Amino acid sequence: DRTIRIWDIQTGTCLHVLSGHTNNVWAVAQVANQLISCGYDQTIRVWDFNSKECVHSVTTRTQNCLYKLVVQKDGTVYAQG
Repeated sequence: DRTIRIWDIQTGTCLHVLSGHTNNVWAVAQVANQLISCGYDQTIRVWDFNSKECVHSVTTRTQNCLYKLVVQKDGTVYAQG
């Protein structure tokens, strides 16, 4: 549904809904206090985990969807599409 949902896994309660992608979200990764997401809208979004706000968005030049995020030990994030 083009959103990212933060769940309490013990209660099954949805705590937050992050909206901003314009098409399906394919991957999410956590790096420190941020969530990184990518998806079919060819964007990579950075979300502040505390404020639940999108703090940065990059639109890629790829014709394909972005479907995989790889996080290196040093915090570098790669998106594959």
